[in-house]
Amino acid sequence: MPKRSAITAALGLALAASAAAEPALDYSVGVSLKHSDNINYSEHDPVSEDVLAPRLDFTFTQKGSTLQANAAGSLEYRDYLHGRFGSELHTLLAGTAVWTLLPERLDWFFQDNAGREPINALQSNAPSNQQQTNVFTTGPTLHARFSQTLQGQFDARYTNTYADTSSQFNSDRYSALGALLYTLTPSDTLSGNVSGSQVRYDRAQSRGFDYERQDAYLGYQRTSRAFTLEGAVGYSHLDLQGGNGSRSGSLLRASVRWNPNPRTSVGLWLARQYSDAAQDLVFSPEQIRNTGIGSGINGSVLTPQVYVEKRVNFDVRHREDRFYFDVAPFWRELDYVLVDGSSDVGLNQHSTGFYADAGYFFLPTLWLEGNVGRERRRYTDIARTDDDLAYGVSLNYKRSRHWQWALLARHERRDSDTPNNSYDENSVMLTVTFHR
Repeated sequence: MPKRSAITAALGLALAASAAAEPALDYSVGVSLKHSDNINYSEHDPVSEDVLAPRLDFTFTQKGSTLQANAAGSLEYRDYLHGRFGSELHTLLAGTAVWTLLPERLDWFFQDNAGREPINALQSNAPSNQQQTNVFTTGPTLHARFSQTLQGQFDARYTNTYADTSSQFNSDRYSALGALLYTLTPSDTLSGNVSGSQVRYDRAQSRGFDYERQDAYLGYQRTSRAFTLEGAVGYSHLDLQGGNGSRSGSLLRASVRWNPNPRTSVGLWLARQYSDAAQDLVFSPEQIRNTGIGSGINGSVLTPQVYVEKRVNFDVRHREDRFYFDVAPFWRELDYVLVDGSSDVGLNQHSTGFYADAGYFFLPTLWLEGNVGRERRRYTDIARTDDDLAYGVSLNYKRSRHWQWALLARHERRDSDTPNNSYDENSVMLTVTFHR
């Protein structure tokens, strides 16, 4: 099995070793028939197409003494019935697993994220401009308890990044982190952290962007029944290869999650940090339902270059017996550290957007869902602005405990101030799904 899609083997290995707590596996199998009036997202030459797509979705959780795992994913085969494009297999996966080898002493960590990203982020999301990506991480975690209030932790990690077409992104990464954790109260923990990492790209054309990185920061965590706060304040230093010198700057991260009642959740996440495209491709299983327009985790530029990222994310989730809604706006700024004269020049960007969805249940077996996403990207060095909008609505009918039907209508649009890059697309889709 290729190392770049190793999460299945990792989870299988951990499951084989776990004798505690039965795992929870849910899945659905379905097929959809979609008609699009502009499958190639073209401004002047739209192509109409019908797409038949069998699909498998799953979630997996395990909360045993030996294995802690959380994963979600989908596998979809797209057959373009009129032959305008070749058939495609789409894989989307987010999963983590922690396998306890020695209780309170040694764990082994696995993480895998697979997705679809554009080959060229400045072009439309036509099928010909899509590629499969994967980020896989694994390694041990050592724990030490020095007293009732003082603990130590050491992480060693190997990460592999892979893209089907943008091979300049492919890399091997090695990192280590040491931490001292001091328990202030049962709810409050203070930590001191130092980490180092080495990034080596596979392609000769990317090796000028190899780098080594050191971070030192203080962390704080507060956890209660209704409130979680995590923060980090520190400093980062990067040694850039290829005679590009070094860069240093502040590291700031904070996240807050507040659950004022069982039906409502409010979250805030903000950061100022050095990053690169590999981090863009890592998302949680909870985010897998929405990775499209307005989410802030789509359309990544798969370049080896490092950038300074400034980001603010906010979300509100609410559930009632008859309805639900989620709203999640974001703001993001990327400033690349190096410019090499290649096609990546000019991709410094400021982005704002939001994603919202809602549902209303007429009956327990009949409900209406709607969603809307918008994202505005301004590329500061090439004076280009793209404004993406997508919205859709679906009528869902659950015929029995296992069988569900859905009829969906969707509209996507891009308004770009660059010629030949705007488009409108309308689609309708019928799906039939069997739920476990």
